[in-house]
Amino acid sequence: QTTAAKYVPLEHLSTDGYKEQANFDVCNSSLSEEAALGFEYGYSLENENALVIWEAQFGDFANNAQVCIDNFIAGGEDKWKCQSGLVLLLPHGYEGQGPEHSSARLERYLQLVNDDPDDVFSGHSKNSESMMKMFKKLDRDGDGYLSLEEIYTILSGDIFGENIDHIGDVAELQAVSMRYSSAEKDGMIFYSDYISIMLQWLARNEEAKYNMSVCNVTTPANYFHVLRRQIHRPYAKPLVLMSPKYLLHHSPAVSSSEDFELGSHFHRVIDDKSKANNLRESYLKLNPVPYDQVRKVLVCSGKIAYSLHHTRRSKKANDVAIIRLEQIAPFPTAEAMDAISKYPNANIVWVQEEPKNMGGWGYVQTRLGNIVERLRQRGLRGKECSNMVKYVGRHSSAATATGSFREHSNQLAALLKKAFE
Repeated sequence: QTTAAKYVPLEHLSTDGYKEQANFDVCNSSLSEEAALGFEYGYSLENENALVIWEAQFGDFANNAQVCIDNFIAGGEDKWKCQSGLVLLLPHGYEGQGPEHSSARLERYLQLVNDDPDDVFSGHSKNSESMMKMFKKLDRDGDGYLSLEEIYTILSGDIFGENIDHIGDVAELQAVSMRYSSAEKDGMIFYSDYISIMLQWLARNEEAKYNMSVCNVTTPANYFHVLRRQIHRPYAKPLVLMSPKYLLHHSPAVSSSEDFELGSHFHRVIDDKSKANNLRESYLKLNPVPYDQVRKVLVCSGKIAYSLHHTRRSKKANDVAIIRLEQIAPFPTAEAMDAISKYPNANIVWVQEEPKNMGGWGYVQTRLGNIVERLRQRGLRGKECSNMVKYVGRHSSAATATGSFREHSNQLAALLKKAFE
């Protein structure tokens, strides 16, 4: 104070004198999402065994790196055959924090995924029929069970017109069969469990033809598994992961230790009675009606699932079902169709937090509609229920969210009320 000389307290921590302590320098780096994301993308190309994650402070901050996302991450493999397993963690969720801290622009990433809603059924039907024929062929005694060795034969065989080089971890497959098998004999797999296992395997390998994945997970276990599969899969694909900060401190957002153990896996779709549903016990306390008496199915993705469940519980609406899309793209057609088909007399409603011109609605509308139409053609839809997929969410908007917390709360209350009408 007497000499006006610069004094840095952190340079005077040493008790042995100033000269024996290193200098302490503070340097500001440029706040450039584009530069940081470009570096991480390049690193992911050079080290395929590393789980490389880039996280934005808020999801919409990634718009400053849109050139990297559009030109390199989404299209790099198609243009240059460069596979990247880069993960983009983009905090996304409407919590009343305003238009700059709510949306990661989910709709932009869904538009970048190269899956065609009109082609998915042909390939899925062909492979599903092949799975069923193979089961009947191997089940020679007709008892409805297969051994693990027979399942292994299916996975390692030439069953879909191409040789399968990578079949996954046999120990993991065995753990799956031991955990989920309903067979009476140890080491045997019942038909329903066989279908479940094979659908997981099919989805894992079929997704190799798509350029990237977009997920919005709602349980800690699924968060773990979706990151784990980035390394475990035999190919590398970018993953865009919507990550609501709200679920970090929301007490119901927990998973049991069993959901992390050997034999567990990533669930692309979670319905009310799924073993992966961390709200299952709370749901069962509602004494839900039988499947054919459910009047409405609410399909959603992300943290809105918790708001819907809490509202359902407060209203004691035991005739309303909730289906969560943990993976939005590539669209999990097989799992979504299996979940929706359980409710033949229910109207299907898509619920989202985002405005109608944003979020997942533009992407899922056609795909959910195709599923409902396919079920109708198969006679699996009741005559009284609508075959149109309805929308519940915020109205179309130029801004991603309102800047008023009161208005945010009013909008949320309105859409939750409409969802259960």
